[in-house]
Amino acid sequence: LGLSRASNDFRALSAAAADGNADAKLAFDVFVERVRKYLGSYIVKLGGEVDAVVFTGGVGENAGDIRARVLEGLESLGIQLDATKNALRSKGPTEISSIVSKTRILVVPTNEELSIALQSVEASGVLKEEEAKTPAVTSRTFSLPKTYTNASCRSLFVYSLEGTYNAYEELSLLQVFSSRLERCGYFRCIAAEDDFKISLMREHFGLDSEAEETMYGVTAEEAMDYIVHEETDQMYERILDKYIAYTKDKDFTLVSNTRFGSEDLNISARMTQALGIPAVLIADQGSEDELAMAKKEFDQQAADVAGVIVSGVRQRSSSFSIKEEEEE
Repeated sequence: LGLSRASNDFRALSAAAADGNADAKLAFDVFVERVRKYLGSYIVKLGGEVDAVVFTGGVGENAGDIRARVLEGLESLGIQLDATKNALRSKGPTEISSIVSKTRILVVPTNEELSIALQSVEASGVLKEEEAKTPAVTSRTFSLPKTYTNASCRSLFVYSLEGTYNAYEELSLLQVFSSRLERCGYFRCIAAEDDFKISLMREHFGLDSEAEETMYGVTAEEAMDYIVHEETDQMYERILDKYIAYTKDKDFTLVSNTRFGSEDLNISARMTQALGIPAVLIADQGSEDELAMAKKEFDQQAADVAGVIVSGVRQRSSSFSIKEEEEE
């Protein structure tokens, strides 16, 4: 407000700067430079080994132009933004780093009320420590055909549309099957470096006894190497071999895939078909066109789509449920 002489609301400042307001532009520039200064300081403090750069809060979550300016020119430090992902809006946490970025770049919505509540519960000892640390799962209502929720279905592939964060849904789905079946697992066809979801599932479902390298087919770096050398068939064969080895002693396995640029949808559809398992598509509310495109790609690859999960839909009940439809 002091620099712009107009407003402390970045939406108003952005509009004013676009209209040529010099003071608003100065306020914008100063803000960006201060963020870059602190970012540089912390990178030095960490010796250049940065796991992730996280944007949060009103500006961090919603201002893609500021995120781009803050990270501009940091490619030599292993921090590279994906411009397409950065331009998308998501209601949940999402990764916007490019596939070649050494450091993950995340946009994570704040939830101060939940954080305060969880810390208060843990500090007060009202609940057991294990319960206090259980990841929160938001309200969802899933509807799957009955044939895909009984023991005869040994695996399910989960594909989320671009810009949709699906960790909540994956946790919830695996929780449902874990409550019904004894030996459940989690497998990533292509895994990110230090894959967050594998770590999350290992901790939450007690899969620590399983070697992490058995829980994925190939790494993103290995997948890129296969694609560059036009050896995708060999990549699929390797993923399939590791999948078969991992699932041979499982009652059920939830299969997922990491983000893989423009090839992500095609690879996921082909993997679903190659594995011979049904898929569930996850989309945010209002993504009908993108959902239709994804369904078309799965159909073209002769991949079976069992159903769709739409997140962000208001529910009257605060409980999680999965409805079983009777077979016709």
